[in-house]
Amino acid sequence: MLALLEQNYGSAYSAEGDAAFRAQIKASLEQSFTNPDTEFHILRHKAKIISFNRFDNSTKSEGGRVSYFGSFNADPVYAGVGSVMLERTIKDQLENCQVMYAHCDPTSEIAKKYIESGFVAKETETVAGKFSFEIWRTKDIVEHLSSKQMTSKELVEETSQENDIIVREVSENDSFEELDQGLGYLLTRYFKYGDKTYGVFEIPSPPLWNQFQA
Repeated sequence: MLALLEQNYGSAYSAEGDAAFRAQIKASLEQSFTNPDTEFHILRHKAKIISFNRFDNSTKSEGGRVSYFGSFNADPVYAGVGSVMLERTIKDQLENCQVMYAHCDPTSEIAKKYIESGFVAKETETVAGKFSFEIWRTKDIVEHLSSKQMTSKELVEETSQENDIIVREVSENDSFEELDQGLGYLLTRYFKYGDKTYGVFEIPSPPLWNQFQA
C-alpha cells in the first residue's frame, strides 16, 4: 500500500513544494495501520495490490456512526477496476454509518468524481500547504438537494445566481469563496461541460447541514 501511494503521489505531486503534503498523506496512512477503528478495503490481482481505501470509524457525541474516507489509491493500469471498487465500498459503508467525510484536491479529476457521485464540499482548508476541499456525504443526500437531481445540461442552461443556488464557471485557480463566507452554501456539483468547468452551490436545509459534523 505504501509503495502504491508513493508511486501515485510522487507522480501527481512531484514539485519540491509538495514534499510536506506527500509526507502528511504517507503519515496518515501509516498511522491508520495501528488504528483499531480503521478498516481497509484491498483489491488484488493475484498477489499484487492494485487498489485500496480505508474508513476510520468513530461515534458522534450525540450518537451515530461517522466514517472518515481516505487513502484511495489505484494502480493506473487498473484505474477502471479501482473506480468500480471505490464506488462499491463507499456504497456499502454508507449502509453502516450516518455520515461520511473526506478531503480532496479541488484541482484533481477525482474531486469532480467524488462530488458528482454524491459528495458535497462544505468548506475549503489548507492541508500541509495544499488547498483542499472538506467533503461530506449521507446515504440519502440526493433526495435533499435539488441540484443533485438535475442534469449537467439543465444546470448549464440555467447558469444563474439565485438565492438558494448558484451555477457558475470555475476558474483555474478558483478560491471557491462561496464555501468560506458564512453564507451556508455547499458545492453540490462539479463537472466539465464542453471545454468549461462548472460549480454549483446550493444552500441545504439546516437538518442536512447539521449532519456534517465529525
